[in-house]
Amino acid sequence: MVLKKIKEIKNVLVGRVNETISLSDDEGVIKQERVDYIELEPKIEDDNKTAHLFVKYFILSDFADIKPIIDSLREGYTIAIVKYKPLGNKDSTELKRAISKIKRTVEAINGELMGMEDGWLVAVPQFVSISKSAQKEEY
Repeated sequence: MVLKKIKEIKNVLVGRVNETISLSDDEGVIKQERVDYIELEPKIEDDNKTAHLFVKYFILSDFADIKPIIDSLREGYTIAIVKYKPLGNKDSTELKRAISKIKRTVEAINGELMGMEDGWLVAVPQFVSISKSAQKEEY
């Protein structure tokens, strides 16, 4: 889906950057200016839907549960919060396979993956960064 959007933007922009446009002022004088950039209006699709960033919660209790996680990450607009402890309690080998597959998917989309305490993972797309430094809590 993300590649499709990039191709659409590329098709709109090809040949338009650095082109010369003609303008006329109030006196009818024509000026020519070189355009270095193009402003694009946001495209609204499918009944006024716009691109959103979603935070989705998943429970990984079986290896088959990774499919919706991976599909959501591939769309490119999902921050996935995954509880993997239920699968770890059942089968550690399946847990390693599942985390490995999620990790490969996150690497493919140039995202980031972080494991947290108590059996939690956070996977984010390319344009979101995770701060992995631990900070002291002061109360």
